[in-house]
Amino acid sequence: MRVIKYDPKGYNQKYTEVWGARSESTPDRIYTVALNAAGVWSCGCPRWTRNASRPNCKHIIFIKRFREHGFNVAEEAEMPEQVSKALSRFSAVEV
Repeated sequence: MRVIKYDPKGYNQKYTEVWGARSESTPDRIYTVALNAAGVWSCGCPRWTRNASRPNCKHIIFIKRFREHGFNVAEEAEMPEQVSKALSRFSAVEV
């Protein structure tokens, strides 16, 4: 899985980390994975957004492991509009 790290500035310190995880089945789709200031993870994939219990999906698990093992970030990029929109939706569904 390819990951992209985005700069979360501009979100009033709500998110400490914002990542993009490319879909394995649809490579042009990027799922937004974010860690908020309270330490809660969010993902834009259907498993996370459609499940009221908000389980850790494979994208969140991958990003956590990626961070734990200290892998180098594949790239750092400016946040695209689709990622910004996903962050806005997270605010509505976060517990």
